[in-house]
Amino acid sequence: MKLYDDALETFARSRVGSWTFVNVLTHVDRFLLARTNGRVSVGIGSRVNEDVVLLGCTGARSGLKREVPLLSTPVGDEFVLIASKAGAPEHPAWYSNLKANPDCTLTTGGTSI
Repeated sequence: MKLYDDALETFARSRVGSWTFVNVLTHVDRFLLARTNGRVSVGIGSRVNEDVVLLGCTGARSGLKREVPLLSTPVGDEFVLIASKAGAPEHPAWYSNLKANPDCTLTTGGTSI
């Protein structure tokens, strides 16, 4: 398993890998996580799969429901989410959505919080 994790992380750190994760696999994760209640993501079989959550929030301007797959850090019964947008200088849209509408859901491992 460590070899798979190392290969996945090496790919994610590459220019092509980071683009693929941000622009392609995010959409795949959104589909998989929504249909499996947070049990399956593109990182299945790796330690990353345990840290993937699906954030459900309301759009700040549109008012529409948004679902965003994110990596999290579990701390006890809570989850830490980092709003980094892959290192871009601006915050990701979900950060603005949460500031405007803090009521949200978090789905992971078959459980919605």
